[in-house]
Amino acid sequence: NANKGFHNIVEAARISRSLSCPEIQFYIAGKVLKSQRKYFRRLTKLKEKYALDNVHFLGHREDLPEIMASSDVFLCASSNEASPMSVWEALACGLPVISTDVGDVRNIVLSGRCGWILKNGQPDELASVVCNVATQTNDLKEFSRNARKTAKANFSLEGLSRQYLDFYHEIL
Repeated sequence: NANKGFHNIVEAARISRSLSCPEIQFYIAGKVLKSQRKYFRRLTKLKEKYALDNVHFLGHREDLPEIMASSDVFLCASSNEASPMSVWEALACGLPVISTDVGDVRNIVLSGRCGWILKNGQPDELASVVCNVATQTNDLKEFSRNARKTAKANFSLEGLSRQYLDFYHEIL
């Protein structure tokens, strides 16, 4: 879906090749629905046009937790979201998140602590942040620990129970 901003990720992959950063691989997982085949063709044409061997379309996968566990960071380039489940899943896997400022992401992903919040439609900024993150392995480990803590605080049974209790006390 074009709203997911995968074209910005493909562009960021192209731009990252010209920056002095390690070879970064970009993996995009998800089923291509019939209604989205035109957009997928657009993405594959971009990949071919720029000869991007660092962009991989994985298609539908049942092993997303394993894929996330083998990744260093999660990208969300969406232009429109309410509360992106994939971002919360990434945090739960201990993945720092680089996300556009959509929905309630800013309230959960604390920029500079467990992730980075970017403007939408800025593949050059996305590439720059990805490259900076790739070279900061110590910071990445800390962000990973903070990502997991953030997920526990916000999405675990204990965390959600605490939030509901706080809310009820506030309205009482």
